[in-house]
Amino acid sequence: LFTLRSNEQNLGFVKTVNRGMALHPERNIVLLNSDAEVYNDWLDRLVWTANRNAHTGTVTPLSNNATICSYPRFLHDNPYPLELNYEELDSLTASVNAGVEVETPTAVGFCMYIKRACLAAVGIFDEEAFGKGYGEENDFCQRAIKQGWRNVIAADIFVRHWGSASFQGERGERVEAALKVVNFRYPDYQRDVQRFVDRNPLQEARCRLDWARMTCMSRNKNILIVSHNRGGGVERHVIEDMQLLEKDGYGVFFMRPKNMRPSHVNLSHPSIKAIVNCPPLPLADTDHIANLLKDLRISQIHVHSLADFSFNAPEYISTLADKLGGDIEVNVHDYKTICPRINLADQNGYYCGEPDDAGCNKCLKERGSDYGLVDIGDWRAMRGKLLRKAESIMVPDKDVSERLRRYFPDVTFTVSPHENIDSKNINLQHLPLNNNEKMRIVIIGAISKIKGFDVIRACAQDAKKRKLPLEFIVMGFSLNDKLLKDAGVQTTGRYMENEGIELLRKLTPHVVWLPSTWPETYSYTLTLALNCGIPVFTFDIGAIASRLRDLNETRGIMPLNIANQPQLINDLFIQYRKSETSRK
Repeated sequence: LFTLRSNEQNLGFVKTVNRGMALHPERNIVLLNSDAEVYNDWLDRLVWTANRNAHTGTVTPLSNNATICSYPRFLHDNPYPLELNYEELDSLTASVNAGVEVETPTAVGFCMYIKRACLAAVGIFDEEAFGKGYGEENDFCQRAIKQGWRNVIAADIFVRHWGSASFQGERGERVEAALKVVNFRYPDYQRDVQRFVDRNPLQEARCRLDWARMTCMSRNKNILIVSHNRGGGVERHVIEDMQLLEKDGYGVFFMRPKNMRPSHVNLSHPSIKAIVNCPPLPLADTDHIANLLKDLRISQIHVHSLADFSFNAPEYISTLADKLGGDIEVNVHDYKTICPRINLADQNGYYCGEPDDAGCNKCLKERGSDYGLVDIGDWRAMRGKLLRKAESIMVPDKDVSERLRRYFPDVTFTVSPHENIDSKNINLQHLPLNNNEKMRIVIIGAISKIKGFDVIRACAQDAKKRKLPLEFIVMGFSLNDKLLKDAGVQTTGRYMENEGIELLRKLTPHVVWLPSTWPETYSYTLTLALNCGIPVFTFDIGAIASRLRDLNETRGIMPLNIANQPQLINDLFIQYRKSETSRK
């Protein structure tokens, strides 16, 4: 099946190709790089594409590394493997883009089909100008266009291309020299290529391929998780929830808001890392989104957070559930159901006290919101509809349930902690304290205003001023590490979740302090401290205090009204220190 020709001396790429193309003057040609891999009936599809139009002279397939033919990212090398192998990707391409082709200013030479009639009319590659390689196919295609031939990209063929294997270390120089020749000969060439790029005619074909990869991930039972992109504890629970669902045999897909565009959403799957060609979807277009979700066979919607979604998102999600004939489960992680600011904090980062409607409206008027909202009643009515439609509403702590029930007394909230913690296994260790030793107070996490940044800084400044035997350490980072350092607070920097226990033990804290000034809905950092057996201090608000009470660990619960009084807070630390130094 093969005829092998070896050059006695290096003729260069173009001369060698011309030698090969001259072997069988009656046959059509495929130029295939040594660093390309082909699959299935690729050659048949090249032939079919070429024969569909008598004026088609060259055909190039899609590839992971072929500039204007590249997939998934247009104009990029895509070296990273996808969730399916390339043979499967080629089969999918053949299915969803059958017969799709686009005309292009040039072929790409890694895999280039040339009709013999075109070659006969246009002539062979220019050996003198492009002898060692690069630019010869661009020159040939421009000559072909001038004689009425078409160059097309076949969107139903995928060929893998490693890229630049033949001229490693020389590519840049060769490309630059080739472009000078091509641009001189064809002054409109660069403009035509740029028009092709701007028009992006393969966008729809790449989008169909993206979506086909998504539908391949569908199982017999599938769930859509709706959440934001902010990370944090919400994302941790979302991932844990996803893993449990997948273990139970569910396919899990995500709907997330488009960054800086709350009216639009993206659909994704955790195993697919490169869905880049499908444009964001307007959430208001529930008919279109419902049809896409039907393709994925979604039967349930789990709402985790509507932060960064549009004001009407609850209504649209309810409509989607109706169109799918599916159930809704709401998982509460914040207070967006009752306030567009999520955390019930005032402008200084302290608990707002949850005023009446008039007080909330005054706050909205003075501080504004992302939605231009002026009436808190409208906000709660919209979100109340989604809560009442849900089959179940899961909250991570009874404090959350009690707080929300004040606003929605007719709604049933189910307390479901994020973790199963056996109180019998909580064994707090009291690290010995010497009289001349500072008490190490470790604050865990990413410390923002509502996580107690100002409180920590003020306490550290007071401790330095009064020369108190207290040492403050942030295990993590803050909104301004320099300000904390100037106040005498150490910071360890970011850490991975799986490093938490080891890092906390290395710091040998006497106590952990979680100084949140808003009603936290859960707190993984509290669990971390308890698992390490370290006593915890916190303010008397939210799920942290509630969970400590359930464990009968109330010694470190401080009144919330002293949050802005660092002297009183430090006095409580000193009082605790004295009791520990006397414990011998």
